[in-house]
Amino acid sequence: ARNAADTLIYTSEKTLREHGEKIPPAVRSEVEEKLRALRETREKKADDIAALKSATEALAQAAQKMGQALYRTGAAGQEQEDKTASQTGKGETVEGEAREGGAKEEKENNP
Repeated sequence: ARNAADTLIYTSEKTLREHGEKIPPAVRSEVEEKLRALRETREKKADDIAALKSATEALAQAAQKMGQALYRTGAAGQEQEDKTASQTGKGETVEGEAREGGAKEEKENNP
C-alpha cells in the first residue's frame, strides 16, 4: 500500500508541475488537497493500511479528474490546430504528390 501511495504521489506531483497551467483551478486544488492528505496519512498513520488505501484511492480519483481535464484541453488544442491548418492550406494534396496503387505495388513486390 505504501508503494502505491508513493507512486501516486510522485506521478501526481509531476503532472501538476508539468501541466499545472492547463488544469482548471478547482481540479488542481482538489488534487493538491488529496496530495496533502495522503502525505499526512503516510507520515502519521503509516501502519494503518486501511487509512493509507483510503487516502490513496481519494487521490487516485482526483488524479483521474486531472487527467480528464488535460485530455479535454489537449483535444480542444488539437481541434484548434486542425482548424488553423485547414485555414492556412496545410494538409492539402499537391497535384502529383499522391501515388495511386501504392499498396498494390507493394503486394506485387512482396508476394
